[in-house]
Amino acid sequence: MIHLKDISFKYKKDLPYVLKNININILNKEKILIAGPNGAGKTTLSKILSGILPKIENGVLKGDYFFNNKNVNDLTCQEILKKTGILLQDFESQLVTTTVKEELIFYPLNKNISYTDALKSAQRLAENFKIENIFNRDTSELSGGEKQKVALLSLLTANPEIIILDEPFTDIDPKTREDIIDFLMQEFVDKVVLVFEQTLNYFEYFDRIIIINNGEIIFDGNKKDLFNCKKVENAGLELPFVKKYFNGVDAVDFIKNNYIFDEEKYLNLLKDTEKSNETVILIKGLFFKYQGINDCVLKNINFEIKKGDFIIVAGPNGSGKTTLMKIIAGIISNKQGEIKKSINDLKISYIYQNPDNQIFADTVFNEVSFILKTSNINTDIIKQKTEDILKLMGLFDKKDEDPFNLPKGDRQKIACASILIAEPDVIIMDEPTTGLDIPSLNSLMSIVEELNNKGKTVIIITHDMDVVSKYGNKILVMLNGEILYYGNKYGVFENDEILIKANIKRTDIMNLTYKINNKLLLNEKEFNICWRKK
Repeated sequence: MIHLKDISFKYKKDLPYVLKNININILNKEKILIAGPNGAGKTTLSKILSGILPKIENGVLKGDYFFNNKNVNDLTCQEILKKTGILLQDFESQLVTTTVKEELIFYPLNKNISYTDALKSAQRLAENFKIENIFNRDTSELSGGEKQKVALLSLLTANPEIIILDEPFTDIDPKTREDIIDFLMQEFVDKVVLVFEQTLNYFEYFDRIIIINNGEIIFDGNKKDLFNCKKVENAGLELPFVKKYFNGVDAVDFIKNNYIFDEEKYLNLLKDTEKSNETVILIKGLFFKYQGINDCVLKNINFEIKKGDFIIVAGPNGSGKTTLMKIIAGIISNKQGEIKKSINDLKISYIYQNPDNQIFADTVFNEVSFILKTSNINTDIIKQKTEDILKLMGLFDKKDEDPFNLPKGDRQKIACASILIAEPDVIIMDEPTTGLDIPSLNSLMSIVEELNNKGKTVIIITHDMDVVSKYGNKILVMLNGEILYYGNKYGVFENDEILIKANIKRTDIMNLTYKINNKLLLNEKEFNICWRKK
């Protein structure tokens, strides 16, 4: 169906190739995961496959691309786009109508399907993915996760022969991610599905895995062969814990027979993780609704944030997480209720879910150093601090580039660096790990942890269960604009009712350890603390 022969691509004649000698044969009905680190060339490849490059966006393409035995050079862009459907990383740019309903009937109506049938199909999709409550809402009023979900479902209503999804789950909650993958595999059996991702978290769903690094294919094979490929780890990709260490064996029996559990160390993990008695922010009786919407987005929110807390905020898409944090940061006003701060000039900084909402400077260096330049700080110190954080974030070699010419993952790192460099009292980060590969995520979180260890208060909104499991001393779970849970993380992951209501999933290591002896461990570090080899 698709044949790429010796494909190389660069965006300008005087720039290096971002893809080099790519050779791929894709058969009808194949379901392929294409993974790789930041800057590997995944997005470029997705745009070539969809016909966007170089027919809509410019670039230099070498090699041959055959689509249904026809050379793409002999096809118009429209002919390719009729057969393919792509969800871009910038999914918001693909929302073309004003309401969710109109978005979900847009493609069917343009294919001359009757309005009645198009509406029935849209309502069925809305019911399957639990978005009936936003069916008539304006798309501009949706949360980031809701927008991504709607953009993806809208694309699927077009029923393309080849479905190309570039990081389609970044803003979507864990349970819905799995629901969408199941839906793709069951409802689009006769279609080609290509999912481009930064991780291997969902590799088991796919027939075939392709891994790209530095513009080249370093692995193309099945799940079994993946375990024996050293190049995978070298590319900064990791298999889930259980598959990585216990593939092919019964992990529960193996651990019971070969490891000893340390009860005392386990109990130490469960001890109170309160870092301070000093309250920095107190929220009492908080209600909020957006203009033009009858229902409250936030309802009777009451909780306190202590100095030095590291709080993870989780919950399904549209539960009010971003709205609550924007109110705390002072970005949104007109709320009902009280927010008391320990000091009037408490410095609260907010990193947006979409990095493009806060980036404005002409170079990476100017963007990251801007906040320091507004203070009375020596120029040499500004230069040194900026270069230091750019090196930590893997951005130093790109310091003179325009941020908007860089991949979304790099823009995410730039947005985070531009706030973290100022070391505010309270740091609120909305999905900061979106688009980051594992090495980049680890670099970012090491900076955040260092600031937290200095006494800074950190709040992170995330759907990334690996981040939830590894970081933070508390978790705030939201549902339908209310607080469902606030406390230590064990209280959430040992409670099936909360997990189901909040669309939160246990990681494989949580499921494994809970299954062994009902003593749930959150991550690999805790496993190594509590279980030792005999």
